[in-house]
Amino acid sequence: MQIFLENRQALEERMDGMPGLEYRVIVEPKTAEEEARGIYVIRKQERIKRANYPDEIKILGTYYITGEFVFAAPSVENILSSRIVQSQNSI
Repeated sequence: MQIFLENRQALEERMDGMPGLEYRVIVEPKTAEEEARGIYVIRKQERIKRANYPDEIKILGTYYITGEFVFAAPSVENILSSRIVQSQNSI
């Protein structure tokens, strides 16, 4: 059995060849100083593979991790609908 967890690049290359649900680290601390603040951005996505077509990736959610806390990022739809409701209420 091959081990694909030797390094992150090998794991991500292996994941690129597989369809289905995956979590990807999009942003991570680069330096020790940034790591002390510890802000990571994780994306939940679904990879759909079709013959003779490029992979289709559907973003299902984005999460921010800082310290021991995980926050779900709001979608653009949620932000816009909230703004519309707020503007209607103030009229």
